[in-house]
Formats: sequence, C-alpha cells, structure tokens
Amino acid sequence: MLIAEYAFKADDIPFSSNVCSVLMKRNFSAAWQVIQVLAKNPAFEVTERLEMLAFCLMHCPKEALEDVATDRYVSSTNSKTT
Repeated sequence: MLIAEYAFKADDIPFSSNVCSVLMKRNFSAAWQVIQVLAKNPAFEVTERLEMLAFCLMHCPKEALEDVATDRYVSSTNSKTT
C-alpha cells in the first residue's frame, strides 16, 4: 500500500495504478484510501476509475461512504458528458 502511495506522490501514475490493481485483486481493504485518491485522477479511463471507486465503496468505513459515493457519481456523470 505504501508503495502505491509513494509512487502516486512521485507522479508515477502507471506504477501506482498497477500496485492498486494488485491490492484490489487481493482484496486488501486497507488500501481503499489510496485507491480513492488515485481514482480521482482524470488520466485514467472512466471505467477504471469507476471500478476503483466500487472497490472503495465496499471497503471504506461508513463515515466515508458519502464522499466515495459522490466521487463515483461525479466520475460516472463525467463519462456521459465527454
């Protein structure tokens, strides 16, 4: 998880994305916050961002549900307007 976070901070988005994909495949729920931040990056395809945010919705605490759901709604809405 820290590797994904450091790669993201270093602006190595592709590597960070690959690490997040592995974390999601392994169902590593603690990574939801890093994945949420990454999913907000418009450099990713909308479908990829929606998949990442769906993972976040399944693993975030209830206090974060509204924020993650809003991010997912905004991403899905942007896909319809572009």
